Parts: sequence; C-alpha cells; structure tokens
Amino acid sequence: MRMFTTHGLEPVPIAVDEEGLDVSRLDRSGCRAVLVTPAHQYPLGVQLSPQRRRALIDWAIKGDCLVIEDDYDAEYRYDRAALGALRTLAPTVVAYLGTLSKTLAPGLRIGWLAAPAWLCASVRNRKHLGDRGDNVITQAAVREFLGTGGYDRHLRCTRLQYRRLRENLLESVSTHLPDCTPIGIEAGLHVVIRLPENEQDSTLVDHLATAGIRVAALTAYRHHHSGFPGLVLGWAQARPNQLATSIRTLAGIRRTLAFERRIPAARPGLRDSPETL
Repeated sequence: MRMFTTHGLEPVPIAVDEEGLDVSRLDRSGCRAVLVTPAHQYPLGVQLSPQRRRALIDWAIKGDCLVIEDDYDAEYRYDRAALGALRTLAPTVVAYLGTLSKTLAPGLRIGWLAAPAWLCASVRNRKHLGDRGDNVITQAAVREFLGTGGYDRHLRCTRLQYRRLRENLLESVSTHLPDCTPIGIEAGLHVVIRLPENEQDSTLVDHLATAGIRVAALTAYRHHHSGFPGLVLGWAQARPNQLATSIRTLAGIRRTLAFERRIPAARPGLRDSPETL
C-alpha cells in the first residue's frame, strides 16, 4: 500500500467473502484500477470464483478500468484445480505480474509484468528512469533454469514438501485446537486459524511473541472492525516438530488466558473479612 500512497494514489479497501473480491462493491467505489490476487487472496486465502472473474473483467471493460493481477501463490495448490490467469480472458485490461521471491528466493529480485499494449511504453520508460534494468547475469541464469525444466522440477519437489508440512500442521490444529478452524489451507504457504468470537487475536499474538513464536493478528489486516478473530501463520520455513510445538504452545496460552478470564479481578482497597473466609 505504501507504493500506491507514495505515488499519490489513495487505496480503497474492497470487501472479500468466500468467493473473493466483491465486485459489486468495487463497482460502487468509483475506482478506476484494482489490485487483485485471484489465485489465493492474502490473508484469507480464498480463490476468486469463476462468476466473480467474469464480473471483474466486465467491470474493467465497461468502465475502461485496469485490473492489476498479482499471481500470488498460484504455484502451490493442494486441494483445488488451477484456474487460468485473468489476463488470458482480457489482455487489454489486465496487467499480469509475478515474482520468484516465494518460489525460489527473494534475494534474486526478479519479477515480471505482462502489461496491456497501451501501457507498455509507459512501463518501459518508468523502468528505464528507475534503475536501467536488473542484473543481466542473474536473468540469464533464471532463463536457463526455466528453459531446461529445472524450475518445474523444483516446484514439484517443494510442492510435495509443503503438502507434508501442511498435513502436519492440520493434524496438530485438529488435536490441540479442536475449537478453531483453519482457513485458506487449500493453497499457498500460510493459514488463518479462526478463533472463537470471544478471543482477542492481538492478545494471543503478544503472548506468542513472548514465547518466541511470530504470527500476525487477522484483525490487523482489516479496515473495519467487523469480522472474526484469527491468527495468520506462515509455515513454509518450519520443520514438522516446530509446527507441532508451536501449536501446543498456542493451545497452552489459550488455556491460561481462558482461566484468567474466568477469575474476576480483585477489587483494590478491600480485604477478606473473617466472614468471607
């Protein structure tokens, strides 16, 4: 979002439900461009439904608007079939972008942008003014990696590895957090653990940080106060035993906080009298 505000744009939040971006709200917002992650929305992990995809493309064509499609987490799917990129439906109104930061390494600093023809000249000019291009040697190495099938082999290997980690995580959540619901686990490298309505995710985040476990509160991603509490947990870099230990620690912290909620706070200035003992 800082990138948009730095260039004088005002980000407008649009609600997301189980089918992805609410295009009807987008239509009423007056926006002329939208950034979407149709393959796996962050943080809820929902996939933009076929109906919403068509509605989004119709919105862009009728209003002469731009859809910026971030192909986020499209490479890692476990329980659902892949849908084609939005750009294949309407290349004149969709700018398709992606990166190797999650699949290979963020240090490569390599990404791509397939822009509509009418936008290409402006993009090339901005790129030229910004940094005159990326490291040619790194680009050549990545091109070789892609052309020889190395990237596909890497994705097959890591997809299997991440699937096993995901199964370990889901087993731990089922065992130690039976009243919580994992959300967005069908794809990607993170999960939202939905908490009961009476719990505060920000409080849990603070206690977990004290225990050396870094997660994010779902409420921190909201632009409005409504919605259920949850924890956003990334699991790609963890080992199976670390995941199980972290979930057990979370369960222990929740038990402690639940016990404290049941005990009324002592009122200052009062002592127990003999009659109350």
